[in-house]
Amino acid sequence: MRIALHQFSIPGFGIARRRLFAIPALPSSREVLIREAHNAAWPEVNLDTLQVNKSGRRVRQHVNPFKEELQVLIDSPDWTQIFHQPSLPLTVDLGCGPGRFLLASAKRFPANNYLGLEIRQPLIDRANDWSRAMELAGQVHFIYANANVQLSNLLRSYPGPVDLITIQFPDPHYKTKHKKRRIVQPALVQTIKDALRPGGRLFMQSDVLEVAEAMRDEVEAFAAAAFDTVQGHLPGPSQEMDSNRSMAADGQRAWSACGWLADNPIGVPTEREVVSLELKLPVYRVLLIRKDH
Repeated sequence: MRIALHQFSIPGFGIARRRLFAIPALPSSREVLIREAHNAAWPEVNLDTLQVNKSGRRVRQHVNPFKEELQVLIDSPDWTQIFHQPSLPLTVDLGCGPGRFLLASAKRFPANNYLGLEIRQPLIDRANDWSRAMELAGQVHFIYANANVQLSNLLRSYPGPVDLITIQFPDPHYKTKHKKRRIVQPALVQTIKDALRPGGRLFMQSDVLEVAEAMRDEVEAFAAAAFDTVQGHLPGPSQEMDSNRSMAADGQRAWSACGWLADNPIGVPTEREVVSLELKLPVYRVLLIRKDH
């Protein structure tokens, strides 16, 4: 609970004799609005009733994906110890954040298993606590991992088909020297292309236009022949990019002409998406379908 300190004069003792009284600070109208939007977005999650891992510990917004412990390749897990039915189709959320997207997805679409990767350990610990409290531990699991290091090994070992991979509102890493930290890199594109089943989906979205374009263009540059864009993309804003890597093999960015999806085709929002929409910020979305060949 945040504490606001208010100053009061004590009658009869003059202005020089004052005391400070600590009183609970009321949430701002914006915080109330966002909390209500969160509750409305995932009614089946209902985390407010779960007295689980509510330490109030502040989680760092940005973590360096190149720190040493995130570069160590972990062993492939025993999937039978993670999922009750490890042969089910798999949904993977890269940079899963707090995890409500996967928890709500499991409630709404129980025919899949769900795996979240995140580089902030406290979020992983809490998300797995939530999963256990919601009795979803055999269907939803979260791993502390750098996707660019671990994803290929994880998905090659998974016994079932990979049905959906999502990259949603990743850290934008605005500084030029930090763009190498962005999650969508050529090797990750190759891993996603190799892992998705025919007809599998890659969904990417951001409320930062440059980041959304960079993700889309990176996939087009290195795997355009493996994916189709879906119907329903609408023309939207774009900006020129100076990276040759964001160009398709023929020198043209054909996917940019497709525009962006107006709505979330998955049907379940992330925490950042709820806030962005509540604040009426634009969200740039693209859905790609893995071809049969």
